[in-house]
Amino acid sequence: LYLGIGPSLVVVDISDPATPKTVGQVELPGLGGGPLTPDVQEIVLSDEYAYVGAWGLGLCVVGISEPSAPRVAGCTDFGGIQNELAFSDSYVYVTGRPLRVVDVADPARPYEAAQLRLEGEITDIAIAGSYAYVAAGGGGLWVVDLSNPTAPREVGHLSLYAAGLFIAGPYAYVVERDLPTVIANRYYLYSLAVVDITEPTRPRKAGYLKIGYQAPAGWTQRLFVTGPLAYLAAWEAGLRIVDVSDPTRPREMAHYPAHAVDVWVSGAYAYVATGEALLILRLQAD
Repeated sequence: LYLGIGPSLVVVDISDPATPKTVGQVELPGLGGGPLTPDVQEIVLSDEYAYVGAWGLGLCVVGISEPSAPRVAGCTDFGGIQNELAFSDSYVYVTGRPLRVVDVADPARPYEAAQLRLEGEITDIAIAGSYAYVAAGGGGLWVVDLSNPTAPREVGHLSLYAAGLFIAGPYAYVVERDLPTVIANRYYLYSLAVVDITEPTRPRKAGYLKIGYQAPAGWTQRLFVTGPLAYLAAWEAGLRIVDVSDPTRPREMAHYPAHAVDVWVSGAYAYVATGEALLILRLQAD
């Protein structure tokens, strides 16, 4: 398991989920001389490399062929704050303004190969086939054709306030802001929308579940979907588990009351980032 803790990528052995152990870590370099210390926000894996997005840095490529000794192979600094990543072939797609396409064919020399400006504040991205699905806040859900990675182009759009997403099969599961509520000028309320992407150029909302959990404005909202279940990291509202076996009628079926900012599920366990610790939950009896 690969975690971001401050400016470091940390490798955790979870072969025994009851006793996770740190086996390696590497600190990202501070680049550009700016006021921001790198802070790991997103990690995506591919073969022998981890691609790490960080606030105040951009993108770093980390060699993980030896998990006990991860090493920084190369970085590129965009001079701003970055959030989420998606990897396909030899390219990493980095959210922000604009959406950036980074060529990582040479891990030691990642470079920006293209940009695409989309309406809205891009907070999340997922790739399925030759399309990227981009959550752009009030700008909606964008569908981008990646058949030519150096010339990405928008081909579809759905109007909703998209704050996070996960692709599973012919559906995009989108954390949608409940408009127009704003709490103390700092917090929004969020629920779950299910979007049919069978026709990528014509996405349409297929289902919706009102949850109304409260989270800081502007932050990417995380979720993970596997099989018939969606797991939402709902901040102070805990881990929310939603049955999506009928995508047109999602229903909440379970809840765990712990602060949750991110979640990943593997087998019978859910791994929940609380912001202060890693919480490992058993999802079913042996």
